[in-house]
Amino acid sequence: MKPVSMRTRLTLWFSCTVGVLLSLSGLVYILSTRSTLGDRALSELVEELGEIAREARQHQTKSAFLPEVTKRFYDHGVGSKSERVQYEFVVNDDRDRRVFKSSKVSSNLLEHLQARHGCEKKSLISMPDTEDGNLLACFDWIETEFGRLEIIVVTSAARLNRDVANLYRSVCLAVPVAFFLAGLVGYWISGRAMSPVTHLAEQAASLSINSLHRRVKTSNPHDEVGKLADRLNTLISGLQTAVGEIRRFTADASHELRTPLAVIRIEAELAMKRERTREEYQRSLRVILQQVERLIHLAGHMLDLSRSEAGISLASHELVDFSLSLCRIGDGVKALGQSQGITVTLDVEPELFVRGDRLRVEGVISNLLANAVKYTQNGGEVKVLCNSDGDSLLLCVEDNGIGISADHLPKIFDRFYRVESSRNSSTGGAGLGLSIVRAVVASLGGTIKVTSELGSGTVVRVNLPLAVLTAGEPEAAQEIDDCFVVPNAAG
Repeated sequence: MKPVSMRTRLTLWFSCTVGVLLSLSGLVYILSTRSTLGDRALSELVEELGEIAREARQHQTKSAFLPEVTKRFYDHGVGSKSERVQYEFVVNDDRDRRVFKSSKVSSNLLEHLQARHGCEKKSLISMPDTEDGNLLACFDWIETEFGRLEIIVVTSAARLNRDVANLYRSVCLAVPVAFFLAGLVGYWISGRAMSPVTHLAEQAASLSINSLHRRVKTSNPHDEVGKLADRLNTLISGLQTAVGEIRRFTADASHELRTPLAVIRIEAELAMKRERTREEYQRSLRVILQQVERLIHLAGHMLDLSRSEAGISLASHELVDFSLSLCRIGDGVKALGQSQGITVTLDVEPELFVRGDRLRVEGVISNLLANAVKYTQNGGEVKVLCNSDGDSLLLCVEDNGIGISADHLPKIFDRFYRVESSRNSSTGGAGLGLSIVRAVVASLGGTIKVTSELGSGTVVRVNLPLAVLTAGEPEAAQEIDDCFVVPNAAG
């Protein structure tokens, strides 16, 4: 079944609502108009009854009354010839003896008039199924000089029935016509109401992967459609950013992969050109192995970043002795620094625990310390401070190396970004280290901040939530050697 459009649904709802209201209004109108027509018929009968009553009160004797009442009411009608309303009269005394009856009062009618007993005086009495047709009657008792009289007035119900039938016919014709007109009006109104949405959909449909710079527009940015357009523009802006990052990532990844693959190909081609010595083959294989390891390392970093951006947590709930890991990695970095004439000092508060994946936590530490040594000149100094700050752990890595300019500083966490404008790899790495560091720190619930000045050095501050030890967990992973010193006050 084909889905019904929103415009059609709105039209149907509008038409049904109007139809129900019209039907209820028509029902109320019919009931009220029927009551009005009945009241009019009764008032006309009461008026005729009053006329004959006044005639009876004007006479002293029954013999004087009969000629006059016969003259006026024996064949009595009201209105023009085409719309004449005929009234019939019956007058009885208090002993139920007939005093007067008009010309067209039949015996059958007289029998039906016995039904008046028990009815309220001056009320409309309907008498169907008589040979005289459907009739209306009312009665009353009056006092005269020659005794108490009962006066009954009868007329045909044809006019009342005709008026009621016309009423039914008019309402039954008006409601469907009004329902149809309501559908047309509803379809036009819903079209007008949905035109901004249709225009918005057309603009959205015209967008493609190559036109994400465009934005959808509405005439009124403050109504519901305007708010929807604003949300769509926010989404399109995010898609534009994401697509730009994907394209840049693809270009950067291609660039990074091209170099080791080219080296592997060249080494393999050179090795196959002619017979070589065992040592030459081993050297070529070592070069190829180094490039393969670089590709594996690059693929692992790209996988970590992809998992992080896909919302897959890089953290686990393993208890990690951050102080111990920092000291172990720091000892290796110290040796590396000494070989390059760089002094590395550690100031670490013991027994600081975090929860996460130990290898990834140690990867953060290793990356930050290795970068500090890598970009510090001979004779420089790297200071590593780690202590607690309330419920958090603060790691500060400071160097007096080459520093980072203000133009490059906001981009250092971007994938494949390296400060070197030539994009060479003379310092090693693929430009993914700090991207992974930020992803891991974020997965641990922490923050990382870098401040730097070109030619003066760089300071990296990492803030991580300290782990709360539960029952059964050791207060310390193991005895830590004398790499610890009493930490200075955090500054």
